[in-house]
Amino acid sequence: MMYKNTFRLFFSNASNIWKTFLYLLVTGLVTALSLLIALPVIKELNNVGVFSQTGEIFTNLFSLLEKQEFGSSLLAIYNNFLDVIFDKRLIGYVIAFCVIIVIATNIFSSIYSLSMADNMYGYMSSGFHGHYTVSIFSTLKKGLLLGLTKLIIVFPVDMIIIVVLSYCVKLFTLGGLYAVFAPIIIFATFTILYSFRLTLFCGWESAICVHDCSIFRGLKLGIVAVNRRFARTLGCSFALMLTILSVNIFASLFTLGFCLVITIPSSWLLVSIFGNVMYFSSQGMRFYVEDDFVISPKRLEVTDSPRKTKFEL
Repeated sequence: MMYKNTFRLFFSNASNIWKTFLYLLVTGLVTALSLLIALPVIKELNNVGVFSQTGEIFTNLFSLLEKQEFGSSLLAIYNNFLDVIFDKRLIGYVIAFCVIIVIATNIFSSIYSLSMADNMYGYMSSGFHGHYTVSIFSTLKKGLLLGLTKLIIVFPVDMIIIVVLSYCVKLFTLGGLYAVFAPIIIFATFTILYSFRLTLFCGWESAICVHDCSIFRGLKLGIVAVNRRFARTLGCSFALMLTILSVNIFASLFTLGFCLVITIPSSWLLVSIFGNVMYFSSQGMRFYVEDDFVISPKRLEVTDSPRKTKFEL
């Protein structure tokens, strides 16, 4: 039901797709201006032929008979990129590049997720479509704090996922069936690992908005809500990630990337809505999924043991 209700809310709030697109566009421009210091790295990547080899990938994607060449091309880009990263002449620029990207990504994504959670909380609790700009400014301070907190708590989890995926990429070096099935293994690994990540932290922003509490109390309440229905939340997270990744890959390959203008903002919006749906459902809170339709989950005193709910009755 969480999966279904997430999409019902998504379609009843489809106007937020374009608001998300504008937000990503503005924050992307701000980040790009901050990355002027990384120009030497980009120049060096171009000198070693990384960008020219990237074009070969899109050519090989349209040929089912050239899977081995596709794997070799991807592996060449991966190896060249590592050579540039560990070049002593550029290590300072690489560090600055990574620091800017990590900080900007965490802060901007946290501001978005908290403001959208606040905006969706208003709709789900009252059926009223609030102004997204108001939500951004009303949650801006907490969004900044949330972004800095995620650098400590969530970023290590992201690094683990990146390291695991980097080992999966090395399957291309083994050749044969390993190289053929490597894209599938990478896709499955990312889907599973990110589903666990999404499950663990999906209630964080919603708890902050619902209870108007601090960042760390919101984290605690979010984890408690997830733990109340962990298996169901994990299953819905996996289904949602599988849907999002499949749609974005399809949009990349068969529309030459043009549909990514819609699918990427939609993906961000879906993940944000999913967190709200999970939290409302776990807390037994009634919520709107459409202007004239309300979902009524089982209350906590029905789903939880008396020991857990004695302070709420």
